[in-house]
Amino acid sequence: MIKHRLTDKPVPANIEALRHIDPTMPDWTWRIITNYEPRLSATQWEATREFVISCVLSMKPRTFDNARRLMTMTSRYVAWWWARNGGELNIQGVFAENDRRLYLAEVLPKHSSIYRWGVQRQLIELEASIKPRRADLIRFGTHKEHRAPYTSKELATLLSWANGLTTILKRRNAWALLGGCGGAGLSAAELIAAQVEDVTVHEGVMFVNVRGDKARLVPVAEPWNRVLARSLEGRETGDLFHGIRIREYPPRVLQLFLTDHPCQPRPSAARLNCGWIVALLDAAIPLPLLLQLAGMSSASGLQRYLNHAKPAALAAHLSQITSAVTR
Repeated sequence: MIKHRLTDKPVPANIEALRHIDPTMPDWTWRIITNYEPRLSATQWEATREFVISCVLSMKPRTFDNARRLMTMTSRYVAWWWARNGGELNIQGVFAENDRRLYLAEVLPKHSSIYRWGVQRQLIELEASIKPRRADLIRFGTHKEHRAPYTSKELATLLSWANGLTTILKRRNAWALLGGCGGAGLSAAELIAAQVEDVTVHEGVMFVNVRGDKARLVPVAEPWNRVLARSLEGRETGDLFHGIRIREYPPRVLQLFLTDHPCQPRPSAARLNCGWIVALLDAAIPLPLLLQLAGMSSASGLQRYLNHAKPAALAAHLSQITSAVTR
């Protein structure tokens, strides 16, 4: 921790290091930014603060009103994005057009068109200001190792954590997280939207009927279907993951659950989803089908998962390659 020279308030070293993004910023502006405390949960702010401040510094605010407005608007949007996407901040995706539009529709539907237009314009300007610094900012949010699939040992730890929770309701939630995200590749938002009746069994295979704008039917991978089945025992309807939803941040219930019931490594919908996609890549699932199951519209979204996939040997696929017919 480093003492702030104006307020003598402790500033984390990772935040202090961001000062280089705008080295000519006046001290009083820096104090406004580092002292800002949004109306978010401690978990949300801890996870997003570094990224939010880096974005605001890229805009080089020079007035009190501008600094406060940028911090308020950016923190709200990034916290919404973080909660909806399972806690992983992706520089390439945070300010994507589809997410911006969804934010306006979900969080700001009752605001005036002028206000909504202003927020949209500001988010576009934020993205434009960040793009030149993308190489520097890629480390913010979560580090590379935190985006990687869990190891077998880590997955065993997560299963022990789930099985050891003190009530059946808590265990059901943990099993739903592991089975739904690890076995069917659900995002945090999709897990929170899922209902018990969305999970069905047909000819011995368990399926999840995923809701939302990426609706699809996904078979659950072994051995996760047994974990997901434990979450369903004795239930015929209702939320798959139990908890009180907040309209602005539906997945917040998941983040609060994980904060109240910690485990090392921290359970993450994004990392479970990553492991599921990498397993499909390793199994050489046809690309069009993989994209359909993952709810992806473009193969470009697979790039970061390819880094974790097993290298393919030419000899193992030689006959397929040489016998392929181009029409």
